[in-house]
Amino acid sequence: MNTKAQPTRNLLAICLDSGDTLVDEGTEIKDARGAVLEAELIPGAAALVQQIKQRGYPLALVADGPAATFHNVLGHYGLYDLFDAWAISELVGAEKPDAAMFQTALAQL
Repeated sequence: MNTKAQPTRNLLAICLDSGDTLVDEGTEIKDARGAVLEAELIPGAAALVQQIKQRGYPLALVADGPAATFHNVLGHYGLYDLFDAWAISELVGAEKPDAAMFQTALAQL
């Protein structure tokens, strides 16, 4: 058994969800497979993401759903590329609150 301590690193990052955190789910228009094609942002959401990024915090999107949803909606508002990491349930193979979602995001930072 290896008893040697593993190195740790402290990381201050912001993990955000999309639905009803950044995006108003009540405005979503979806395709036949459930990917959101377009939706409105929650008022102030774009400014919040931009301010967090401007202050130098790493941003991770941790969200459940089809990957296309987040490209479509957040990309439309110029927010998708502000994230440094993405943990999307369709790609991770797990959903929140499974630790794999957050581990996937943090491993990218």
